[in-house]
This record gives sequence, C-alpha cells and structure tokens, in this order.
Amino acid sequence: MLTRAPIRCLAVVTLLWLGICSADCLGAAPAYAAGETPENKVNLWPLLYYRYPAFSVLWPMTQFDRETGASRIFPVFWGEDYFVIFPEVWWFEDGKGVLPVFWGDDHLVVFPVVWWLDETKAVFPAWLRSKSGGRHDTWVLWPAFRWKRWGDDRGVHVWPLAGAYKNGDKRYRFALWPLCHDWRDDDYSLTLTPLWSARRRGDTRWDMLFPLYYRSTNPAKQGVPVRFPRSPCRSPPYSQDDQLDQPPRHNRS
Repeated sequence: MLTRAPIRCLAVVTLLWLGICSADCLGAAPAYAAGETPENKVNLWPLLYYRYPAFSVLWPMTQFDRETGASRIFPVFWGEDYFVIFPEVWWFEDGKGVLPVFWGDDHLVVFPVVWWLDETKAVFPAWLRSKSGGRHDTWVLWPAFRWKRWGDDRGVHVWPLAGAYKNGDKRYRFALWPLCHDWRDDDYSLTLTPLWSARRRGDTRWDMLFPLYYRSTNPAKQGVPVRFPRSPCRSPPYSQDDQLDQPPRHNRS
C-alpha cells in the first residue's frame, strides 16, 4: 500500500493540472486566458508555450516577447532600455552597474564601502555625511564620532566615552556607554548601571542603590500607598516610602 501512495498522488496532481489547462479563467499562468481557443496558442507548459507575441521554452528559464521586447535566457535579461546578467551586470537608462560598482547621473556606489548619493555620501566606516534641507548628520570612524544637527535636534558624541544631545527642552547625556545615562525634560532619569538609579515623574521621585537602598517620595499624595512591582530579590536593608507617612525601616535578615 505504501508503494502505491506516490502513484496516487501523481495521478491526482495530473488530473488537477489537466483541469486547470482546460479552464478559461487562468490568465496569470501559462494556460488558456479568457476567450482564448487552442487555435491561437500552443500550451505544453512548462516545456513549450506560445501565445502571440510571447514565446517560452522551459518556462521561466526562457521567454521572448516581440511586442514589449522583454526577453530572457536566464541569467540574461534584456529589453528596449535595459540589459542584465544576473547578478553581475545591471544596465539601465538611469543607472548602470558591474558588481560591486554602480553609477549614474546622481550616484556612485562601490558596494559596500563607497556611497556617493544625492543626499548621502560615505566612505564607510571612515566617514559618512547625510544632508537634507536643514538636516546635517556627520560620522567619523563610525560609530565613534558623530555631529548631528536636525533643526532643534542637535548633539555630538565620542562613543563610548561621552555624548550630549538636545531637542528643545529635552536633553540626553551619556558617559562610558552603556554605564551612565542622564535624560532630562520636565522629568529626569539618572542611571549608573547596574548600581544606582534616580527618577522623577511629576511629584513622584525615587532613587535606588541596588541592592542596599531604596527610597520613594511624593508630597502630593501623603498617606496614599503606591505599589511597586514585586522583585525576586530580597528587600534592601534600608527602604523608605514617604507617601505612607511612615519612618524609615531597616530590614533585618
């Protein structure tokens, strides 16, 4: 019985294909399109297929179209305004390329090192510059040095030593990335990874020296407890929540 299973599957596939070829609703595949008859086409797809002006042998490896001029004998593709030998040669009206070099009226690329485009120029990773309207972004020895000026969004960094960025009232600074971070606007967040962190959101402030110390304050909500996510770690030896109007407590092991 097991030896007959592949034969049965092949028979089912063959019957389905014969039904598809005889249908009048499949114009996308090389079968009969709507309104066509066997007299104006030859369909032995994928071995041989003809429907004027298109002609194909061993589709999709070869195809010729007298009307559009688009033809292929894989890996060669050509037409009235292009010629391609995939993937090495790309020859179009507005751009040409012989891998890894591509060029045109407004671009030159030596992939992946040189990118000389209208708004972006780069000799990667030594130098990269992007300029569009009021936006200027320059990198040297990417990602080590950066100068950025995008309208109100400006900044500079020497990575990973230090950096500072500003956008209106928002500021961000770092030192010894990823250890030290400072975010400021109406609120602030300071982090010295992984030991110390301090944040303020509205009237709520909290700071932590992990795993020894934790404190939370909110003068606007005296007597209203605030729940914080539970931690798998043990409570710190010293913790205080001024919102509960309770004295500091010293946790004992």
